[in-house]
Amino acid sequence: MHGVTKSCYAGLVAFLLGSAEAAANEVTDWNRKAASVVTEGGAVVAAQPSAVLGMVAIAQHDALNAIDRRYYAYVHTDVMPRASPDAAVHGAARGVLLRMFPAQSATIETEYLSRMALIPDSAEKVTGAALGDAAAHAIVAVRQGDPLFAPASTRPTYKWLAQGPGVYEPTPPAYSVAQPTLFIAGGRPFTLTSSSQFRPAGTPDLSSDLYATDYNEVKEIGRKGSAVRTADQTHAALFFIEGSTTVIMNRIGLPAIETKNLDLWDSARALALLNMSLADAAISAFEAKFHFNTWRPVTAIRKGETDGNANTEADPNWEPEIATPNHPEYAAGHPFGCSAGGHTLEVVLDDAAYAFATTSASHGTPRSYATLDAFAQECGNARVWAGVHFSNSIRASYVAGREVSNWVIRNTLRKAH
Repeated sequence: MHGVTKSCYAGLVAFLLGSAEAAANEVTDWNRKAASVVTEGGAVVAAQPSAVLGMVAIAQHDALNAIDRRYYAYVHTDVMPRASPDAAVHGAARGVLLRMFPAQSATIETEYLSRMALIPDSAEKVTGAALGDAAAHAIVAVRQGDPLFAPASTRPTYKWLAQGPGVYEPTPPAYSVAQPTLFIAGGRPFTLTSSSQFRPAGTPDLSSDLYATDYNEVKEIGRKGSAVRTADQTHAALFFIEGSTTVIMNRIGLPAIETKNLDLWDSARALALLNMSLADAAISAFEAKFHFNTWRPVTAIRKGETDGNANTEADPNWEPEIATPNHPEYAAGHPFGCSAGGHTLEVVLDDAAYAFATTSASHGTPRSYATLDAFAQECGNARVWAGVHFSNSIRASYVAGREVSNWVIRNTLRKAH
């Protein structure tokens, strides 16, 4: 994460146009509009955007399944078979966004009314809109009091630990003492029993061979202007500067859903599962970060003489290829989120060999991937090439992300029998 301003997350709207060849529907269109509302509303930190996009999709999912029960609901269980599916989708999206972002009511209402105007007037239209709003009310009520959306003045303050080997401390160039992401660690998961349910095991001992291997790897390949890093690895490192895995995975997920021509029911379920996975992964990652409070490579390498490992040589002038995010190193947010999101998409699309190309808000040249898993693995490895994470963190976070995804899929929005 490289700051918490709306401009840093402008990429959340970058997927608004989608794919010209794919077939958009009312669900995917509202996801794009919701992304814009989220950005303008300032809900741009870690799990916040995925939580909102997830709530919109959950409300749509529950409303649609009240009309035709194909999947179990998340919370809203009414049965209303004589309702317009399109109107239900519009009512659900409007209902969530208005409740979450009342200051943007004019924009939301304009979008809603323009879409509703395309549906012929009927009793089913009225019922569908009311059904969607009821589903929106239900999910917003369930999420009421979530620390993810608590006022900034009530968020916890990070207390720096005494500096020492392995302990997180302020990193250059800003040496920021502000911890704007600490509150994410206390966020309420959508599906997990707790934010620590899939907490990775922890970092290797500083005196171990594994630590020395990871240390020397990132020292060489992640240093600014590294001579051992390939041009393609450098491109990947810059490509994944983009801080939000919500942005990344929705940008990939939307055209995939549209290319597969999923109907409203399956589109809403796919986006709900995707964004619940992303939110729960982000909460899990930040819970681990502030549980372990481990130092970043830039600190470790500049203070290598303090770690007690004979195989790590300090370099007091070492710099990473990109600026180090201002939160602890372990676990790693990018592989956590990309693994969770990629695996979820792979399952809901029923396509382990889904190939695609995608862009990045931080680098204009697209990158191509043979599978979603290949993307998730590079998403993590790129953080080593960028000099901001150790490989052990990448591996552990990738595994934990898949565990989150599997939990979400197995326990939520399952097929109705």
